[in-house]
Amino acid sequence: MSDAILSVVMRWLHIAGAAMLVGSLFFIVFCAGPAACWLENERDRSVMKQIERRLRLMMTLAAVALVLAGLYNWMLMAEQYRIAGPMSWGLLAVKVSLAAILIALLWAQDVGLMMHRSARSWRVACLTLALIVILLAAVVRYLRLDAVMNQLAALSGGT
Repeated sequence: MSDAILSVVMRWLHIAGAAMLVGSLFFIVFCAGPAACWLENERDRSVMKQIERRLRLMMTLAAVALVLAGLYNWMLMAEQYRIAGPMSWGLLAVKVSLAAILIALLWAQDVGLMMHRSARSWRVACLTLALIVILLAAVVRYLRLDAVMNQLAALSGGT
């Protein structure tokens, strides 16, 4: 596989992993979690167990995709982050640290337990953390691309 194709695949994998993880968290916070308190019989609970298993699988796959693709993308773009300067590196470090904390929290808390009424604050905290990571990713991407574009402009004589 050529470097360009691998780069595109890894960027897609990283974005798809983030979408899967955040989508799963939105589903847990706004749908499955609130609905779990209405379960009255064994059949309802068995359906919820099936949902929990699928969510656990999706969230695990998403976390693995994020880590693998994130490491690859970081190695690929390390020079661009160097050009962008210490602010970019600092925000990237915060983003990666928060993402690692989020993944650790999700693995520490079983999906089934996240569905309980008493876990509402836990669910909201994980979703909020995920949204902060996405915001930091957008800021870091802007800083990185802005620095690279400025360097290209300086090399081409400012035209």
